[in-house]
Amino acid sequence: MNPARVSEPQAAALRWMDGLLRGCGIPYQMTGDVADVAHGAARPVRDIELFIAGEHVPALLRAAREHVVDYPWRRLDDHWDLVALVLEHGGVRFDVRIAEAARYRDTPTGAWREAGVDLAASVTLPVGEVDLPVMPRER
Repeated sequence: MNPARVSEPQAAALRWMDGLLRGCGIPYQMTGDVADVAHGAARPVRDIELFIAGEHVPALLRAAREHVVDYPWRRLDDHWDLVALVLEHGGVRFDVRIAEAARYRDTPTGAWREAGVDLAASVTLPVGEVDLPVMPRER
């Protein structure tokens, strides 16, 4: 991955988040822009989104209490139905989504489908000088 696609503040924040989650024993999976760039997309990271299992939310909130911007709540738009919380570190925001609560709208049919996030299926790829578990390309 070209490190220029991740700004230095984003790289520092990704190192912090990885250390926090690993230190708490919380499995996670990067998705969205970070996963796209890790898989070779030629664009900068705008948003940082990741999934964790719902059972780990209390531990994450305790460990990152000074960094909580928004507590977990349901977010529904035309494309996603999610439960998520927002953390911030060094001016960089993380949208932390609950894997079991994620649904997306199937574009051809308009039906809601379970996202089926499989944290164990993550692939480890370098992003901003840290190896992160990211969503597999085929997902």
